[in-house]
Amino acid sequence: GVSFAVLHPPAQDYERPALKPNAMSCVLRVVDAHGRSLLLTGDIEAEQEQRLLSSHAASLRSHVLVVPHHGSKTSSTAVFVEAVAPRVAVVQAGYRNRFGHPAPAVEARYVRQGIVFVRSDACGAWTWRSDGAAEDAVRCERQASARYWHHRAGGASVALVDR
Repeated sequence: GVSFAVLHPPAQDYERPALKPNAMSCVLRVVDAHGRSLLLTGDIEAEQEQRLLSSHAASLRSHVLVVPHHGSKTSSTAVFVEAVAPRVAVVQAGYRNRFGHPAPAVEARYVRQGIVFVRSDACGAWTWRSDGAAEDAVRCERQASARYWHHRAGGASVALVDR
């Protein structure tokens, strides 16, 4: 009951050796048996987002979006984010990564649209339940399996040691 659609890159891009590796990232849309969808975007940038809007606009809308190119300034254009219209956007970025991903302006773009923005550097491993039991439930491993040196105080997670 799960379908997969490869939206990018088109076959002719393999004949263009001058393309940057990021431009050749695979964009995959996964739809579960309940009709909920996930869009995996790899490291595409604004140019590839525009091409997707031109060729697959009707196929982009998804419940969950893995944020393009780790939330860099060269991706997540406003028109692309609006077209996908995810409920949840997950950005894969390492803690204190040297590129500063995600870019603050990119994160703000998602938040302004009311999209839940999940950062892997804060969340750790994340799981999305698409089985209908918990609509768009995102589980962050760092919160779900907090170490003993963390505790809950007044409903907020508090670290007892400095990272």
